[in-house]
Amino acid sequence: MFFRKWNKGFILFLSAVIVVFLAVKEAESELILSSDLTLHFACPSSHDHDLERAAVKFLKDAEFRVINEGKILRDHGSGVFDIYIIAMDNEKRSIEILSLPPRSKSYMLNFITKPPTIRDRQFEKKLEDFIKTTDDCEITQVTKNENGADKAANFEKYIVDRFNTLQAEVDQLDPNGNTPR
Repeated sequence: MFFRKWNKGFILFLSAVIVVFLAVKEAESELILSSDLTLHFACPSSHDHDLERAAVKFLKDAEFRVINEGKILRDHGSGVFDIYIIAMDNEKRSIEILSLPPRSKSYMLNFITKPPTIRDRQFEKKLEDFIKTTDDCEITQVTKNENGADKAANFEKYIVDRFNTLQAEVDQLDPNGNTPR
């Protein structure tokens, strides 16, 4: 009887260990994407909406499709971020600009290209120059990373598909930003 209970308990324990081990292995194999370029910046005396307008104009001028998710959410009374802009161009380069944390006058810009990363130093410089020339914004941290070809599927799934889904949802809004009934 003792052996049977111990054996049953051991089998349950072993099963739990295997499940946890497999979950950890799966998590390790999940290939996290890194931004090619991350710019942390502060704009102490800039008004969020001025920065938001400047960012949208800059991105559209650079031929990006722009979703101003922060404004859409604010218009619907559920804005979490003061600024949250997502953009993608025809080369599937993605830019995300958001406030960190809200009302702190601290922001982050993430630029990521389709893996494997091929640096576009000229465009990265344009992003830095945009921030430096916008109101009184100042770059406080620059981080550069690379993604290998093994991350291409995750890029399509988490960056491109996400953008396209958001774009389809935005396209369903009427001119006033309301969801048709």
